[in-house]
Amino acid sequence: MTLSRTLVATATAIATATAIALVASQANAQEVVFRGKIEDGENLCYYCPDFGFIVNGSKTTLSSSAYNLNAYIGEHVVGTGIWNGSASAPNIEVTDLLVTPETFTIGGGGDLGDTIDFTAYGAPGDVAVVAGALGAATFVPIDAAGVSFLDLTTLRILGIGTVDGSGEYSAEVFIPDLPAFQGLTVFGQGIVFPIGGDPFVTSPDFKTLGD
Repeated sequence: MTLSRTLVATATAIATATAIALVASQANAQEVVFRGKIEDGENLCYYCPDFGFIVNGSKTTLSSSAYNLNAYIGEHVVGTGIWNGSASAPNIEVTDLLVTPETFTIGGGGDLGDTIDFTAYGAPGDVAVVAGALGAATFVPIDAAGVSFLDLTTLRILGIGTVDGSGEYSAEVFIPDLPAFQGLTVFGQGIVFPIGGDPFVTSPDFKTLGD
């Protein structure tokens, strides 16, 4: 896939995501594919007290009668399940899980006056798009590619490029040393377009600045 085709595909995906978000509150339950790290929300998630299992970096809860999710805490997975159709309180009833390599991180210490890296992982030669946002309040299925957990009202594309020989594509972002950035939580996610394969939405991640 050429870069120009990738840009078109990316714009289409974002437009699709936005359109879906506008009607998400009226959506019916549906099967979705998602990527992410499973965590125990009660012990880890700073913004979701009393939640059970979550997709780390999102407000999406997980439940399952097919899998013991305790066994997957801390694991990066690609999963399939039934979304309850809610954008405000999304839950996925997981029907299939596979442990996978990490697909996205926000790296760096998060110090003001320094940089952080939004990094998508794939195979060398894949094209990646990385984005950041100031919220993780949405649940937007993007066809079979996966789910966007980012707040679309604050989403910004931070970089588009080719995955290098080490399997990474990173966009470096400078954090100004300003009081407004102290304690701010930023979220990130990406889309990877594999060579000869179908695109997939990465797992989400987040970082609190100045901690």
